[in-house]
Amino acid sequence: MAEIRLKLTESEYVNTGKLGSVSWLVDGIHLEDSQDALRVEIRQLSKDVSPAQKAVVEEKRQKLAARITKFHEVADAMMEGIEVNAGTEHADDIRFCGPNVEEHGWEGAHLEEVLDKEAPAEAMCIWMPSSVPHDGASALGLDGLQSEELELRKGQANNCLEKLWQALGHKAIIYHQHFRSADSTWQGTRSKQEALRCRVKIDKCVRSYQRARAAMV
Repeated sequence: MAEIRLKLTESEYVNTGKLGSVSWLVDGIHLEDSQDALRVEIRQLSKDVSPAQKAVVEEKRQKLAARITKFHEVADAMMEGIEVNAGTEHADDIRFCGPNVEEHGWEGAHLEEVLDKEAPAEAMCIWMPSSVPHDGASALGLDGLQSEELELRKGQANNCLEKLWQALGHKAIIYHQHFRSADSTWQGTRSKQEALRCRVKIDKCVRSYQRARAAMV
């Protein structure tokens, strides 16, 4: 995505009549990644989560919320007074949220004790040009911003597919070289842990790809 970002930055004023739009869009994509990372951390909390763990989560949520607020302040400046919707809240595909997510995941009852009644930072809507239907974007003069986001999303999707291909290849090697030849409990356990780490990387790539694709369609 770096090459796409550079190319867009060099011509952003011509395309949109604005400076800093590409950097702002990239910040939005990074915020989505940060929300995803925090949701993963919360899903991994045990039912008997400690006060110290709750405090760590709360501090991260506050920092993330501040970043999102700042991002939307820049969005208001970019829109120059144009009224837009609240943004898009991404819903994670439960198939790629890790093992046992149904028992211990985002929808688990024990997380209600961790999260406030108001929307937490990891569930906040983030406004991006793709939040507006294309016809509406044309009427609002947001075609340029949508085109820039589309190119960045293509780069995001390509990066995800490349990382996914690498992670799947690594997982295949683990199964081929280790599980079939595991001649001890220690080696088998270590291989399973390595395979689990691959699964985490794969799920992360898939979720990021799904966010990119949802923004493009």
